[in-house]
Amino acid sequence: MRQNVAAFKEQMSALQPDLVATLRVLGNQQLTTELTRHLSPLAILGGESVASVAERLLKSLPLGLNADGIKSVLASTTSGNENG
Repeated sequence: MRQNVAAFKEQMSALQPDLVATLRVLGNQQLTTELTRHLSPLAILGGESVASVAERLLKSLPLGLNADGIKSVLASTTSGNENG
């Protein structure tokens, strides 16, 4: 029984870094999908890109969020996502 528990614990610790990375990527994709959907009208009205609007929004939040790289994240996520 102890060997099974030790083996299971070892397997789970090996999975953890990959699981965290996968969850982070999925979270980023969901965030950028929702940002694109909800900021598109504002971007169209302002004549800006969604990335510019998102960058301005994130930089204005008092939460200390860093908007560096948001344009590349939005571009990489939305380039293959043609859900309409």
